[in-house]
Amino acid sequence: RGGGESSSSSIQKRITSAKHDAAIASLRHLEKASEYGHSSAQNMIAISLASGIFPVDNHINVRTFHNTTNDLMVPSDFGEGGEQLARALTLWHLSAMDGNVEAAMALGFRHRFSAVEGAKLGGRMSSSSNPNQQNKAETMVTDDMVTMSLAGGMDTNSHAASSQHYGVLGTCESALAYYEAAANGVMDELEQSSLRGKVNPSVDLHHLAMIYMNGGASSALSINNKPDELEEALQYYRMKASRQAHPQPDVHAAFTLASFYHYGIRGARQDMKLALKYYEIAADYGSWEAAGQAGKFHLWSIGVEEEDRDLHKAYKLFALGTPGGLDGCRKRHDRKTKKHINNARNKNGEDAYKLPWEDDETDEEDDGPLCDHPCVNGMGLLHLFGVPNVIDVDISKARQWFILARDMGNMDASYNLGMLRLGWMAVTPLKEEKKQKNEERELKEKSSQENHDYRLDSDESVNDKIKSEEADTKKNGKDNGEIFSETAKKSANDVRKESVTQRAPQLTKGDYAVAMQEFSRAAAKGHVQAKHRLGMIYAHGVEISFNPPNSSGEQQRARMIAVQKNCHVALEYYKGVVDSGTTIARRNRVAYKQYMNGNIEDSLRNYMAAAETGSDFGQVNAAFLLESGHCLGMNQEQCMKASLRYWRAAARQGNEEACLRVGDFYYYGRINAVSIGLGSEDGEKDGNGSTSRKTIGISATPGPFAWTRYILYPEELIPLIRLKTVHGVRWLLSVVLSRGHLPSTSVPVSCAAGKDNRNNGVCLAEKETDKTLISTDSESPSILDSGEDENYNHLAIAADYYRMAAEEHKSSRANFNLGFMHEWGLGLTQDFPLAKRHYDLAATSESTDAAGIAVQLALASMNIHEKVVKYHLMWKEWQQKQAIEKGLWSIFSSSDVERATDDNGSLGTVAMMDLMILLLTCILFGLIGYQRRR
Repeated sequence: RGGGESSSSSIQKRITSAKHDAAIASLRHLEKASEYGHSSAQNMIAISLASGIFPVDNHINVRTFHNTTNDLMVPSDFGEGGEQLARALTLWHLSAMDGNVEAAMALGFRHRFSAVEGAKLGGRMSSSSNPNQQNKAETMVTDDMVTMSLAGGMDTNSHAASSQHYGVLGTCESALAYYEAAANGVMDELEQSSLRGKVNPSVDLHHLAMIYMNGGASSALSINNKPDELEEALQYYRMKASRQAHPQPDVHAAFTLASFYHYGIRGARQDMKLALKYYEIAADYGSWEAAGQAGKFHLWSIGVEEEDRDLHKAYKLFALGTPGGLDGCRKRHDRKTKKHINNARNKNGEDAYKLPWEDDETDEEDDGPLCDHPCVNGMGLLHLFGVPNVIDVDISKARQWFILARDMGNMDASYNLGMLRLGWMAVTPLKEEKKQKNEERELKEKSSQENHDYRLDSDESVNDKIKSEEADTKKNGKDNGEIFSETAKKSANDVRKESVTQRAPQLTKGDYAVAMQEFSRAAAKGHVQAKHRLGMIYAHGVEISFNPPNSSGEQQRARMIAVQKNCHVALEYYKGVVDSGTTIARRNRVAYKQYMNGNIEDSLRNYMAAAETGSDFGQVNAAFLLESGHCLGMNQEQCMKASLRYWRAAARQGNEEACLRVGDFYYYGRINAVSIGLGSEDGEKDGNGSTSRKTIGISATPGPFAWTRYILYPEELIPLIRLKTVHGVRWLLSVVLSRGHLPSTSVPVSCAAGKDNRNNGVCLAEKETDKTLISTDSESPSILDSGEDENYNHLAIAADYYRMAAEEHKSSRANFNLGFMHEWGLGLTQDFPLAKRHYDLAATSESTDAAGIAVQLALASMNIHEKVVKYHLMWKEWQQKQAIEKGLWSIFSSSDVERATDDNGSLGTVAMMDLMILLLTCILFGLIGYQRRR
């Protein structure tokens, strides 16, 4: 048996050694590929340098062997790292220049954070229109990014500095450059994929910390945190939706299953072919909603090959959801709108609203179901493109369909209306030179008139202009704002064949104003193409040419700004594109699947890669897994640093859970435990080289109920008792020596003038004398007091994070913590009325019964606490008065009183802790004695 165990151990060692050798070899190949310019390898190496975690096996043997990186430092903030971070930024820049979307996002995130924090500090968030200033700012960014870090001019190891920048001193323009490159890459991939740019990629929004806290119970989780559907449930839907089902397929099951595959929700993969299959099944059995989606798929070749695109089938499907045509759909929608208006007017006692086309004798007809808005939008697209032998190209009627679909809430229709305003499909073929000159002259006159109508100081607003034009369109059935020749009525394909020289109608400032409003409406509903279009327009601005007459009546060519450049708005739109793009969606989705399958390490690496790009979900999930103990081979100190790094980044983006977690790091003293942010990179080392805590006990368990920790973890009580005993004996000896007769070898002490208040030869009122006599040991009470001040500062920082979560997210946990800290004066001023206010907010912001019970218990406890503090202060005043009257008060040192009480005169945390320790010690010895007697 012994030989077998030895053989098994030897085999295990060889396997482990082989894994380490493979990891080292893969790391060498990855670095070599990075040196040769491989963008993905450069991105992976940059992630490793920024996070301090290898992309392969992170075992200590691998880290020790890999001498080229000098044993990567694990930073505790995104701005730390020095030369290591500077190298990562350089590799990201090289990778982004080669088209890597993740690298561009990583740099854009850091530049944007620096720009935003610079604005808060009165600094650098300026979109200067001066090219010289802009170039100067960009040059400064490049120098600061690399040169200053290498030269040590930028203190990236300082927590205060790292909280203001992430290794770069960015501007809005520098951030915009990276985010624009990333957004363009995302849109290229999206439009070339099977989604065709018309379907948003599936985004995974699972929050692992919330799932863990609720025990994975589906009923207690939000919709984003629901577990994926089981394969058995999906198989049941497939069986119910099958065409072979008796007597007919279940329409609801078919539509549900199609929605799962369409949007990639509840664990189903995003598969357009399967989505189209089940949409068609539901549409064949009368589902208007399914018909609208299936028609959209056939129209844009989603789920089918380009050569299999079938506009005739799309027309049949759209016709199912638009009974009665345009007029019928419009009347039903207007009646529904009238009902809502009249219901509101009835509540206010106003007269009923009547539609313009109704008269007094009109009978109220049965409204019937509303038309399906994707079908309405699809009919507009068919009139725009034309269907051979079925629908002729009719831009005017297409616009009417789009307006109706937009009024029904369709975001694609808003985007289509905006594109029409910018000249989409509006081309004029020019064949004859004479006809070309005549039309140019007419267009000049019309352009001049339109520019006059759309002046900025015009009395008619853009909204009024839209309404008037739409009313004319509905009334006359044609669009007066566009110029089309007869050939434009033909199929769009025929127009492209006939056109040799084409020119789009000249756009006006009013056209851009209307288009921007339509794009904004679509972007607010999540339309990715609309966000990208708005980002491009705001990033570069728009100038148009027009021909105003001069004083002599002759036409002259001039230019005017139609849309002003706005770096900040463009940056937010581009960020919205990349956040909802396929790159981050794929990372987070794969990471969650790996987590559920038990492959925690690979899941963590994917979340970390997403976190470096600025994804707050990637940051909080990576931080949670690291804090949970999945350390990828790092020791506990490095693991805590890496976890805190991601929590901090997510908290600065406003994530509620991250704010609470960072506050807990400071509140419970875990910052001290790993010596983070205290000016020491590796912490204090003991004789064995291991990391030791700066403070023990009090810093780890603040508050009046710290003793409860030692009931749950009694093994921590023994070293604490030993430490407190040593401190107490030393303090007692120092007090006795300071008040007794000194040995002859001591330095004689003479009292200062006016302070000859001696007691047995000792100057009791002279503080310098006490300092001379008290031991200078590193564990003296004076050193402990400075540690307590440091802990108090950490409690104040924790309160700031809790306050952020309470104000921005109405967090009940944050309000409860703030109430507790105000009640006991932990990092905040002791204020019972303010504590009650926070407790009440915690109860109102959480609807669960458990929160209400906890708040009621806290309020009852606070009432007792408030009375105890009041009587304690009265007792202290009486005690001091009696001591002064008897002349005995001078035997107590003022420093002892200050140490025993807090600023409000209540019993201090240290004194209460000592009393609790003594009480627990007595109880422990009592139990031991009782057991021995038995």
